[in-house]
Amino acid sequence: MINKLFQFLFSLSLILLVSSCAQVVPLSGGEKDTDAPLLISSVPKNKQLLFTGNKIELTFNEYIKLNSISQFIITPRLKVQPEINVIGKKLEINWKENLEPNTTYHFNFGNSIADITENNSINDFEFTFSTGEIIDTAFVKGTITDAFSLKPVTSALVGLYTSKTDSFAFFDKASYSAKSSNNGAFKIPFIKKGNYKLISIEDNNKNELYDIGEKIAFLNHVISLDTSEDVSLVAFLEETPKLFVKKTAQLQPEKFLIQLNKKVKNIDELILKRKNQVRLNDFKFYHSQNSDSIILYKKNTLLRDTLSVSLKGIQDSSILILQDKGELVKQFERKRYPFEIKPIQADKNNFPYFSKLILLSNFLLNETNENKIIVLADGKEIKLNEIKKSNDSLILSYNWQEETNYQFYFYPGAVKDYFGRTNDTLQFNFKTTSKDDYGSLLISIKKVEGNKIMQLMNTKNTCVFEKIITGSEKIKIEHLLPDQYYIRIIDDLNGDNSFTPGNLIKQVQPEKIGLYKDAIKILAGWENEIELPDEFINQ
Repeated sequence: MINKLFQFLFSLSLILLVSSCAQVVPLSGGEKDTDAPLLISSVPKNKQLLFTGNKIELTFNEYIKLNSISQFIITPRLKVQPEINVIGKKLEINWKENLEPNTTYHFNFGNSIADITENNSINDFEFTFSTGEIIDTAFVKGTITDAFSLKPVTSALVGLYTSKTDSFAFFDKASYSAKSSNNGAFKIPFIKKGNYKLISIEDNNKNELYDIGEKIAFLNHVISLDTSEDVSLVAFLEETPKLFVKKTAQLQPEKFLIQLNKKVKNIDELILKRKNQVRLNDFKFYHSQNSDSIILYKKNTLLRDTLSVSLKGIQDSSILILQDKGELVKQFERKRYPFEIKPIQADKNNFPYFSKLILLSNFLLNETNENKIIVLADGKEIKLNEIKKSNDSLILSYNWQEETNYQFYFYPGAVKDYFGRTNDTLQFNFKTTSKDDYGSLLISIKKVEGNKIMQLMNTKNTCVFEKIITGSEKIKIEHLLPDQYYIRIIDDLNGDNSFTPGNLIKQVQPEKIGLYKDAIKILAGWENEIELPDEFINQ
């Protein structure tokens, strides 16, 4: 009897054990939460009139957090930033100052309020109340476009000011403000009727003031707001009148970059001095027109040298450190700074047949021996038209034939630097392109009023052609790679042959740039022709 009972209990335990292990069912958390928090109550109520308190309480249906307080904007602005606290499902905003009478206050949180579980945010959450008997309904809306690129300006701070001074944006914060969206659009709602100045600033440092180096846009006239206003702003980077050296960098032991704070049409004179103020003349510099960069070449001396570099019209100077020859020779022995020379053409199978071939060295070039430079065209030796040495570059000129394979051999001694070092055997090749690889464009212009600059831009927004136009003419642009191209016209009001930005204090807007409405598709082997309308050229 006992054995039967034992057998029964053993069998039952085995059945229970097997059944308990037969299937494992994972725990389920349910469907993912995709809903943003919902406002269920507030003190005061949204759009309440005659409000006199100094605190707002917003209660949501779930636990919340603030992702980015920088999106939070109050208009009209308070003198002191209020205290903001999140407690569970509640958001509290406290301030100590007295509110303006008969004024509508608008709290814009952007997308900063989100739940704590899935980070679902409330898009463009707003809250409004009035200290008077009405809600102000006047508003300003519009768009901001970059004056030069013509692209929308995003995240710019657009403000309305009541100040009457010319320099208010440097010292005063806007009474009403908003930020531009991804398409450059903005809207400032719930504005009290009155007269305002409108300015947009880039506000990189988030201080709500205009700082030199930030893009700015403004209206020349005062806005008299009664109901609404629709405006278009053009943002630009002001040119500072003061010219100075922004930074210097040593690109190679004998090659320096000098970067200015702004683009300069021409550099007439560059001054290089030793510590003892002795002026040097054994150097070269290169500056392309309307550029902010200067390349300076200086041979290394017997002793380590500390040099000061300055420009005409600039009181300050920058310091350059020049290694002595002995230091460099030791570096050479350790196989540092090997003497190299190589072509800058990246694609060896697509060398433009109409171009010059440029080889770049990491040291200043001193001598060339043309007898040690051999060039073959499809296996047959040719003689180059010219081999020109220029600072750290070697320029090879020839009437390259289309679709031809060229082989180059630089034997030891073909090129020497100022340390007497010569190149190792260098061999490279390239194949030229064909005329049929490119398209061309013929542009007809009939009437030009004033000075205009025509630019042809590709899809990378790179200017591939530029010309000053002053009258009727036909312009042929050849060797264009297949692409979509765009024509821009700069209204060169001051006749300096370049784009000139505006000036806030002088209330001058940037020179206007017009973009032709139709893109021009260039195909290989084809010539396009277009006549630019007079109204586009002279708009």
